[in-house]
Amino acid sequence: MEYAAILLIIWGVAVIFVGIYVHRGHNIFPKIYSVPNNPVYLKRLGNIIIIVGFAIVFFSVGISFFDLE
Repeated sequence: MEYAAILLIIWGVAVIFVGIYVHRGHNIFPKIYSVPNNPVYLKRLGNIIIIVGFAIVFFSVGISFFDLE
């Protein structure tokens, strides 16, 4: 497996954990940003972040199948 794919998998898993954290109702933005703090918005934002994290992981697994040597 390429080193870039391993790093992307680690990054994707970290993004998934942030998505789970947001989905549970924690706001990740500083107070200076005008982001709504209601549970419905945070669940939707968390779902989108989780989907992006899975996309990163699937993309990195796809990269790992290419042998660039």
